[in-house]
Amino acid sequence: MGEAISSVLSREYEVIAIVRAGNEVLPAAVEHCPEAIVLDVSMPGRSGLQVLPELRSRMPFAAIIILTAHNESIYTEEAFQRGADEYVLKDHLLKDLLPSVSTALSKYTELRSQDQSERFGDLPNSSTTRVSV
Repeated sequence: MGEAISSVLSREYEVIAIVRAGNEVLPAAVEHCPEAIVLDVSMPGRSGLQVLPELRSRMPFAAIIILTAHNESIYTEEAFQRGADEYVLKDHLLKDLLPSVSTALSKYTELRSQDQSERFGDLPNSSTTRVSV
C-alpha cells in the first residue's frame, strides 16, 4: 500500500520516507521532519491512532492525514480528537488524497506563520524565509 500512496503523492509532492509499521513512524518523522504525514490507521505494531497523539505533540506544525478503510464515525471522531488534520478513506484514495494533503498543508502553513510572528514579532512583508544558522 505504501507504494500506491507514494505514487499518488509524488504527482505533486516529494515523498521522503515510507514506513511499514507504527513503531517506525515517530523515528522517521523526527529524522525527516516532513511537512505532511499520511498515517494509516491499520499498521503492524502500534496503530496510526495509537501513534497520533505523540506524533502531534512532537510535530505540532506537520499536517497529519489519516488514511483508512474504516468508514465508521467512531474512527473519524477519534482521529480528529487525537490530532489529525484530515481523514481519507482508502476507497477514495485517488480522488481525495491530494486535495486533503493540500488542505492540511494550508493549515500547517498558517500555524507556522503564526508561530513565527509570535516568536519574531511582525516581520516586513517579504518572500524571504528566515533561517537560523
